[in-house]
Amino acid sequence: MGLKGYLYKKLILEKKVFEEEQKKKKREKRRRELEEESKQRELEEEERRRLINRVIQSIIYFEPFLKYENEITYHIDLARHLKNEFPNLEIERQKGASRPDIVINDIAIEVKGPTDFDALNTIASKCMRYSKHFQHLVIVLFEVRVNQNSYEEWLSGLKETFPNVKVIKKSNNLNNTYHSLSTIITKEVVET
Repeated sequence: MGLKGYLYKKLILEKKVFEEEQKKKKREKRRRELEEESKQRELEEEERRRLINRVIQSIIYFEPFLKYENEITYHIDLARHLKNEFPNLEIERQKGASRPDIVINDIAIEVKGPTDFDALNTIASKCMRYSKHFQHLVIVLFEVRVNQNSYEEWLSGLKETFPNVKVIKKSNNLNNTYHSLSTIITKEVVET
């Protein structure tokens, strides 16, 4: 092997070293990009968690002006209240075959009231449809007119089937009950 052969092998070796360095740089760049994407997803998820918590808290503290005899008035009253805090709120936004009463970003809010057994029965169907288009679903029940055993059985079944759905029961005597279908929180409201 002469000088030409030696220089050729050295050139080939340097080329391989250079190519390996370039591959290593690309892998490192891709690792940093994936890390950054992961951090961004975590930030977005945290923002979504904060938003759903803010929406739930706002609904818990909401009190309708009056007791109404139809659902649409509860719907309008709640939407008016939420619009102050969440200006991007939409009413009955159609997505596929789903049209929740209120939508805030990827949160669908379904309002029932006065809530009888027939109204409760429609919720499971809506949970199935809405979950295809919205990341979160909040059910707000005004004036539940179902015996306690039936309500608890319904809630238990809903909890088993749709564990991520949030149910807020606004009862007749101004005690608000919030049921995250994984935890239960009760808030007493004192009349002043």
